[in-house]
Amino acid sequence: MSLEALSIDVIASPTYILFPGPVVIAALKVAVAAEAAVVVGTVLVVVVVVVVVVIVVVVVVAVVAVVVVVVVVVVVVVVVVVVVAVERRGGGLGERGGGEGVRLAGVMVTPS
Repeated sequence: MSLEALSIDVIASPTYILFPGPVVIAALKVAVAAEAAVVVGTVLVVVVVVVVVVIVVVVVVAVVAVVVVVVVVVVVVVVVVVVVAVERRGGGLGERGGGEGVRLAGVMVTPS
C-alpha cells in the first residue's frame, strides 16, 4: 500500500480525525515534506532554465557583435585596398582627371 493511500485511509477514519495518532502525524509530515520538495524542485528547474536562457542570449549577442566587427574590418580593408590601388595607378581620388583608374574584379574604379 502506498503512503498516499495509507494517509487517505487513516485520515478518512473518524477516530483518527478526532484523535490523530503518530501514524497520521507522520503521514502528514511526509506529505508536507514531499510537497515542499516538489515546490523547491520546480523553483530550481525554473532558475536553471532562466540561467541557461540568459547564457544563450549573452553568447548569441557576443557572436553577433564579433560578426559585425569582422564585417566592418573587412569593409575597411577593402576600401583601403581600393584607395591604395587607385592612388598607385595614377592620381589621387580627390583630383579631377588625375589618372585612368584601375580595374578591380571587372569594374573600372576611376580616381575622379
